[in-house]
Amino acid sequence: MYLPLQYLSWHYRYGLLHLFSITKELVRFTYSLFSIGLFFRTLFKPMFSIETSTRDVELVPDIISLIVSNVVLRALGFFFRACLIVAGVTSIIFVILSMTVIILLWTFFPLFFVISFYFSLILIGKIL
Repeated sequence: MYLPLQYLSWHYRYGLLHLFSITKELVRFTYSLFSIGLFFRTLFKPMFSIETSTRDVELVPDIISLIVSNVVLRALGFFFRACLIVAGVTSIIFVILSMTVIILLWTFFPLFFVISFYFSLILIGKIL
């Protein structure tokens, strides 16, 4: 007699709380997997660095080529990091939406079970 009540207690108290905990951990994992915080901090840094010394550079074309390469590498770094940030945020949104559906299904599963049991008894009554 106590088994259904114990199951409902576990289902809504323990199981539901753990689903919220799993959701939080999945969001944290996805945030870390895509390094969103790191990419935000380094968004405008160059993708690759070219080691050059500007001490002996006196020619204007050398200085201009250095500036252009720096700008191109910064733009390249911005583009790649921005794409990864967008992919990470999209993944986090997908995780949240998926877990919301799972939590809703988890919440209404006992009700679905009771309703299907009730209709199966009605169907058995009509057959017999």
